[in-house]
Amino acid sequence: MTIAILTRDAALRRVEQALWVSADSVAEGPSIPLIAQALRRAVHVLAPCPRHELERAVVQSLSGLAADHEQLVASTDETLESLIAYGDILEMRSPADDPWSISPLVVRPAPPAFVVRNNGDVILLGVAGDEISPLPGEWTRRIVCRGVLRTLVPKEGEDLRLFLMELGLIELSEKTWLHLPPTETAQQFAAGWMHRLSESPPVATIEGLQVLDTRKSPSYYTGRWTEPDRIANGMHIGRRPQRYGSPLWCLVDLFDGVPRHFIDLASRNRRERPCDIAWRIQMALDAAAGAPQQVRIRPSDRGSILDFFSPLPSWAERKLAISGGRTPPFRSLLAYAVPACGTDEALSFLEDYLWLTLADKGKHASSNAGNCTYL
Repeated sequence: MTIAILTRDAALRRVEQALWVSADSVAEGPSIPLIAQALRRAVHVLAPCPRHELERAVVQSLSGLAADHEQLVASTDETLESLIAYGDILEMRSPADDPWSISPLVVRPAPPAFVVRNNGDVILLGVAGDEISPLPGEWTRRIVCRGVLRTLVPKEGEDLRLFLMELGLIELSEKTWLHLPPTETAQQFAAGWMHRLSESPPVATIEGLQVLDTRKSPSYYTGRWTEPDRIANGMHIGRRPQRYGSPLWCLVDLFDGVPRHFIDLASRNRRERPCDIAWRIQMALDAAAGAPQQVRIRPSDRGSILDFFSPLPSWAERKLAISGGRTPPFRSLLAYAVPACGTDEALSFLEDYLWLTLADKGKHASSNAGNCTYL
């Protein structure tokens, strides 16, 4: 019996082939498409479970293939965040009557589904159970992976929509997939949450509370997190520790740095994640304070790149993915590439729903070109 010893790169290629991921993405360690496939496989086995358990399982399984363990941990966390944002994996509240639940939020696999993009391409979503892909082998080879996003490009005269429906995939309309909230002014949105906060019972202290400081520049998200100080007043986004799992997202009313009221953030319809709610409230607070968060635009060969300095709600990321896709950020927290014909629409969406303004407005000219190349 001959024992073959594989190099790390050779082992990575074997794993990618097993998970139907293009070998072109092999670099210094597991690629984002590979980590995404591993997460999809693992959530089918482990769900329902807290997200940290899912991340730990995937990191352990891929650790021998990674040159940098810390980078693998960070990439796995970022990849899972994107899978949740796009809807491949669902993060939802645990049932109130579940005696085995140790976390208020658990992750579950979404069923195989698809969304037809504006240009006819198809975005594939969900987890195919025991199968690597919801498509037959020859069709799986046609899947294009761009980060965690999987797309299928139709050939001339091909009806992808009909074919996927015959396979049993669920078609999601753009409206259903996005789950867009109603539009309103930043002041109206913030006032609604302030009213809910004022009706909560009084509280004297919250151990370990961290808040987002609206007085600090929104251009550096991490640097805005701080302990409440004596001059902090009014409504703030906060996070408070719990015995198990990640800190809980909450909304807190401060007076001279001391909490007076607080509520844990949770969606009434269980569709929105607490962090999505928190990030939109913070955007409203910044806009109402006269310092709205900004989006920076950079030209690219195929359109524009939008740079963001704070996280976006998952439904906003899905909206940008309809015509564009994630791209490496440049001196920002995250970035999206959008085609030339979709730039103005994306900016209008960000202004209407998240009250973002454009950095360096004078440098941006209308790019609503007639010939649209989707990314």
